[in-house]
Amino acid sequence: MPHRLPAMALAVWLVLVAGCGQEREKIEEIPAIDLLLATEVMGRSVEAYEKCGSYRDSGVMTRTFRTSEGTQEESQTFATVFERPYRFRFQCREGERLYIIYADAATIRAWWGHQEGVQPMRSLDDAIGRAVGPSNGASHTIPRLLMPDRVHGRSLAELRGLARLPDAMLEHVPCYRVTGTVRTGAPYTVWIDRTTFLVRRIDVEHESSDFSAIDRTEYSPELNPDLADEELHLNAPVAKPSGRALTARGE
Repeated sequence: MPHRLPAMALAVWLVLVAGCGQEREKIEEIPAIDLLLATEVMGRSVEAYEKCGSYRDSGVMTRTFRTSEGTQEESQTFATVFERPYRFRFQCREGERLYIIYADAATIRAWWGHQEGVQPMRSLDDAIGRAVGPSNGASHTIPRLLMPDRVHGRSLAELRGLARLPDAMLEHVPCYRVTGTVRTGAPYTVWIDRTTFLVRRIDVEHESSDFSAIDRTEYSPELNPDLADEELHLNAPVAKPSGRALTARGE
Protein backbone atom coordinates (compact mmCIF):
# COMPACT_ATOMS: atom_id res chain seq x y z
CA MET A 1 0.00 0.00 0.00
CA PRO A 2 1.62 3.30 -1.02
CA HIS A 3 2.33 5.84 1.70
CA ARG A 4 -0.37 8.53 1.76
CA LEU A 5 0.45 12.19 2.25
CA PRO A 6 -1.71 14.98 3.73
CA ALA A 7 -3.28 17.16 1.01
CA MET A 8 -1.04 20.20 1.53
CA ALA A 9 2.12 18.09 1.79
CA LEU A 10 1.06 16.20 -1.33
CA ALA A 11 0.81 19.42 -3.38
CA VAL A 12 4.24 20.60 -2.25
CA TRP A 13 5.78 17.17 -2.82
CA LEU A 14 4.33 16.96 -6.33
CA VAL A 15 5.91 20.30 -7.26
CA LEU A 16 9.27 18.94 -6.16
CA VAL A 17 9.12 15.52 -7.79
CA ALA A 18 6.84 16.00 -10.82
CA GLY A 19 8.78 14.65 -13.74
CA CYS A 20 11.58 13.19 -11.61
CA GLY A 21 14.13 11.30 -13.65
CA GLN A 22 17.85 11.28 -13.37
CA GLU A 23 17.71 15.06 -12.74
CA ARG A 24 15.02 17.22 -11.22
CA GLU A 25 12.91 18.89 -13.86
CA LYS A 26 12.72 22.67 -14.04
CA ILE A 27 9.06 23.57 -14.51
CA GLU A 28 8.27 26.86 -16.27
CA GLU A 29 5.26 28.17 -14.38
CA ILE A 30 2.99 30.70 -16.11
CA PRO A 31 0.17 33.00 -14.93
CA ALA A 32 -3.31 31.52 -14.77
CA ILE A 33 -5.86 32.76 -17.31
CA ASP A 34 -9.00 31.83 -15.35
CA LEU A 35 -10.35 30.82 -11.96
CA LEU A 36 -11.53 27.34 -12.95
CA LEU A 37 -11.52 24.83 -10.14
CA ALA A 38 -9.55 21.61 -10.57
CA THR A 39 -12.83 19.69 -10.82
CA GLU A 40 -13.97 22.00 -13.62
CA VAL A 41 -10.72 21.60 -15.56
CA MET A 42 -10.91 17.83 -15.28
CA GLY A 43 -14.61 17.87 -16.17
CA ARG A 44 -13.94 19.82 -19.37
CA SER A 45 -11.15 17.42 -20.27
CA VAL A 46 -13.40 14.39 -19.79
CA GLU A 47 -16.09 16.10 -21.90
CA ALA A 48 -13.61 16.84 -24.71
CA TYR A 49 -12.86 13.13 -25.09
CA GLU A 50 -16.46 11.98 -24.75
CA LYS A 51 -17.75 14.41 -27.40
CA CYS A 52 -14.98 14.37 -30.00
CA GLY A 53 -15.71 12.87 -33.41
CA SER A 54 -12.17 11.60 -33.92
CA TYR A 55 -8.88 11.52 -32.06
CA ARG A 56 -5.24 10.73 -32.73
CA ASP A 57 -2.17 10.67 -30.55
CA SER A 58 1.37 9.39 -30.26
CA GLY A 59 3.46 9.32 -27.15
CA VAL A 60 6.04 7.81 -24.85
CA MET A 61 5.55 6.17 -21.47
CA THR A 62 8.66 6.14 -19.27
CA ARG A 63 8.90 4.31 -15.95
CA THR A 64 11.79 5.02 -13.58
CA PHE A 65 12.39 2.44 -10.84
CA ARG A 66 14.35 3.25 -7.70
CA THR A 67 15.55 0.55 -5.30
CA SER A 68 18.35 0.26 -2.77
CA GLU A 69 20.51 -1.05 -5.62
CA GLY A 70 20.05 1.97 -7.89
CA THR A 71 17.82 3.37 -10.64
CA GLN A 72 16.49 1.66 -13.75
CA GLU A 73 14.45 3.16 -16.59
CA GLU A 74 12.25 1.57 -19.27
CA SER A 75 10.08 3.15 -21.93
CA GLN A 76 7.46 2.29 -24.54
CA THR A 77 6.14 4.27 -27.48
CA PHE A 78 2.45 4.17 -28.38
CA ALA A 79 -0.11 5.57 -30.80
CA THR A 80 -3.91 5.79 -30.71
CA VAL A 81 -6.42 6.42 -33.49
CA PHE A 82 -10.16 6.67 -32.88
CA GLU A 83 -13.22 7.51 -34.98
CA ARG A 84 -16.62 7.61 -33.40
CA PRO A 85 -18.61 5.58 -32.88
CA TYR A 86 -16.73 2.29 -33.15
CA ARG A 87 -13.42 2.44 -35.00
CA PHE A 88 -10.28 2.22 -32.90
CA ARG A 89 -6.63 1.25 -33.20
CA PHE A 90 -3.88 1.25 -30.59
CA GLN A 91 -0.31 0.08 -30.79
CA CYS A 92 2.62 0.12 -28.43
CA ARG A 93 6.25 -0.81 -28.95
CA GLU A 94 9.00 -1.69 -26.51
CA GLY A 95 12.26 -2.31 -28.35
CA GLU A 96 11.44 -4.83 -31.10
CA ARG A 97 8.18 -5.97 -29.48
CA LEU A 98 5.00 -4.60 -31.04
CA TYR A 99 1.40 -4.95 -29.82
CA ILE A 100 -1.69 -3.87 -31.77
CA ILE A 101 -5.39 -3.61 -30.91
CA TYR A 102 -8.03 -3.08 -33.59
CA ALA A 103 -11.80 -2.60 -33.21
CA ASP A 104 -14.60 -1.82 -35.65
CA ALA A 105 -18.02 -2.27 -34.05
CA ALA A 106 -18.20 -5.90 -32.86
CA THR A 107 -15.05 -6.97 -34.74
CA ILE A 108 -12.12 -6.88 -32.33
CA ARG A 109 -8.65 -8.19 -33.16
CA ALA A 110 -5.27 -8.10 -31.47
CA TRP A 111 -1.76 -8.83 -32.73
CA TRP A 112 0.79 -9.93 -30.16
CA GLY A 113 3.83 -10.58 -32.34
CA HIS A 114 4.66 -13.11 -35.03
CA GLN A 115 4.59 -16.01 -32.61
CA GLU A 116 0.93 -15.55 -31.70
CA GLY A 117 -0.23 -13.60 -34.75
CA VAL A 118 -3.70 -12.06 -35.14
CA GLN A 119 -6.24 -13.19 -32.56
CA PRO A 120 -9.97 -12.49 -32.21
CA MET A 121 -10.88 -10.95 -28.87
CA ARG A 122 -14.15 -11.29 -26.97
CA SER A 123 -14.32 -7.62 -26.07
CA LEU A 124 -12.40 -4.38 -26.29
CA ASP A 125 -11.95 -4.58 -22.51
CA ASP A 126 -10.14 -7.92 -22.93
CA ALA A 127 -7.85 -6.63 -25.66
CA ILE A 128 -7.00 -3.41 -23.84
CA GLY A 129 -6.52 -5.23 -20.55
CA ARG A 130 -4.02 -7.62 -22.10
CA ALA A 131 -2.01 -4.67 -23.42
CA VAL A 132 -1.94 -2.79 -20.09
CA GLY A 133 1.25 -4.57 -19.02
CA PRO A 134 3.23 -4.15 -22.25
CA SER A 135 2.16 -0.48 -22.49
CA ASN A 136 2.46 0.25 -18.75
CA GLY A 137 -1.14 1.41 -18.75
CA ALA A 138 -1.10 3.59 -21.87
CA SER A 139 -3.50 1.24 -23.67
CA HIS A 140 -6.20 2.04 -21.11
CA THR A 141 -5.97 5.64 -19.92
CA ILE A 142 -7.16 7.59 -23.00
CA PRO A 143 -9.42 4.87 -24.51
CA ARG A 144 -11.22 4.83 -21.14
CA LEU A 145 -12.06 8.51 -21.68
CA LEU A 146 -12.93 8.11 -25.37
CA MET A 147 -15.22 5.09 -24.89
CA PRO A 148 -16.46 4.98 -21.28
CA ASP A 149 -19.31 2.66 -22.33
CA ARG A 150 -16.93 0.07 -23.85
CA VAL A 151 -13.76 0.42 -21.77
CA HIS A 152 -14.07 -0.03 -18.03
CA GLY A 153 -11.84 0.28 -14.98
CA ARG A 154 -9.99 3.14 -13.33
CA SER A 155 -10.48 6.54 -14.97
CA LEU A 156 -8.87 9.96 -14.66
CA ALA A 157 -12.43 11.18 -14.14
CA GLU A 158 -12.40 9.35 -10.78
CA LEU A 159 -9.32 10.99 -9.27
CA ARG A 160 -9.89 12.09 -5.69
CA GLY A 161 -8.95 15.26 -3.85
CA LEU A 162 -8.39 17.28 -7.02
CA ALA A 163 -6.37 20.47 -6.69
CA ARG A 164 -4.74 22.89 -9.13
CA LEU A 165 -1.02 23.47 -9.22
CA PRO A 166 0.31 26.57 -11.01
CA ASP A 167 -0.15 26.42 -14.78
CA ALA A 168 3.03 25.65 -16.71
CA MET A 169 4.51 25.39 -20.20
CA LEU A 170 5.05 21.95 -21.67
CA GLU A 171 7.05 22.09 -24.91
CA HIS A 172 5.58 25.53 -25.75
CA VAL A 173 2.03 24.41 -24.87
CA PRO A 174 0.35 26.25 -21.96
CA CYS A 175 -1.13 23.65 -19.61
CA TYR A 176 -3.28 23.40 -16.53
CA ARG A 177 -1.83 21.09 -13.89
CA VAL A 178 -4.25 19.11 -11.77
CA THR A 179 -3.29 16.78 -8.92
CA GLY A 180 -5.27 14.00 -7.30
CA THR A 181 -5.05 10.44 -6.04
CA VAL A 182 -6.55 7.07 -6.92
CA ARG A 183 -8.06 4.72 -4.32
CA THR A 184 -4.66 3.21 -3.50
CA GLY A 185 -3.35 6.66 -2.62
CA ALA A 186 -1.00 6.92 -5.61
CA PRO A 187 -0.62 10.63 -6.49
CA TYR A 188 -1.22 11.84 -10.06
CA THR A 189 -0.28 15.09 -11.77
CA VAL A 190 -2.21 15.60 -15.02
CA TRP A 191 -1.05 18.26 -17.51
CA ILE A 192 -4.04 19.45 -19.57
CA ASP A 193 -3.78 21.64 -22.67
CA ARG A 194 -5.40 25.01 -21.86
CA THR A 195 -6.80 25.33 -25.41
CA THR A 196 -8.11 21.86 -26.23
CA PHE A 197 -8.42 20.38 -22.72
CA LEU A 198 -6.65 17.26 -23.96
CA VAL A 199 -4.20 15.46 -21.70
CA ARG A 200 -0.59 16.26 -22.55
CA ARG A 201 1.19 14.44 -19.75
CA ILE A 202 0.54 12.31 -16.68
CA ASP A 203 2.98 11.82 -13.81
CA VAL A 204 2.28 9.05 -11.30
CA GLU A 205 4.20 8.02 -8.20
CA HIS A 206 4.15 4.43 -6.92
CA GLU A 207 5.73 3.55 -3.60
CA SER A 208 6.21 0.32 -1.65
CA SER A 209 8.45 -0.89 1.14
CA ASP A 210 11.27 -1.96 -1.17
CA PHE A 211 11.03 0.26 -4.27
CA SER A 212 9.48 3.37 -5.76
CA ALA A 213 8.54 4.06 -9.37
CA ILE A 214 7.69 7.23 -11.25
CA ASP A 215 5.64 6.93 -14.42
CA ARG A 216 5.63 9.73 -16.97
CA THR A 217 3.30 9.41 -19.95
CA GLU A 218 3.64 12.12 -22.59
CA TYR A 219 1.06 12.66 -25.34
CA SER A 220 0.98 14.52 -28.64
CA PRO A 221 -2.81 14.57 -29.10
CA GLU A 222 -5.03 15.82 -31.93
CA LEU A 223 -8.70 16.65 -31.50
CA ASN A 224 -11.05 15.85 -34.39
CA PRO A 225 -8.35 15.20 -37.03
CA ASP A 226 -9.24 14.05 -40.54
CA LEU A 227 -8.27 10.38 -40.47
CA ALA A 228 -7.32 8.34 -43.51
CA ASP A 229 -9.18 5.05 -43.74
CA GLU A 230 -5.96 3.02 -43.63
CA GLU A 231 -5.04 4.52 -40.26
CA LEU A 232 -7.90 2.55 -38.73
CA HIS A 233 -6.97 -0.84 -40.21
CA LEU A 234 -5.24 -3.50 -38.16
CA ASN A 235 -2.10 -3.20 -40.31
CA ALA A 236 -0.27 -6.01 -38.54
CA PRO A 237 3.21 -6.92 -39.82
CA VAL A 238 3.50 -10.20 -41.68
CA ALA A 239 6.14 -12.82 -41.00
CA LYS A 240 8.07 -12.19 -44.22
CA PRO A 241 9.58 -8.70 -44.58
CA SER A 242 8.73 -8.71 -48.27
CA GLY A 243 5.05 -9.40 -47.60
CA ARG A 244 2.26 -6.88 -47.44
CA ALA A 245 0.83 -5.65 -44.15
CA LEU A 246 -2.32 -7.48 -43.05
CA THR A 247 -5.43 -5.33 -42.76
CA ALA A 248 -8.38 -6.54 -40.74
CA ARG A 249 -10.79 -5.55 -43.52
CA GLY A 250 -8.86 -7.72 -45.91
CA GLU A 251 -9.11 -10.91 -43.85
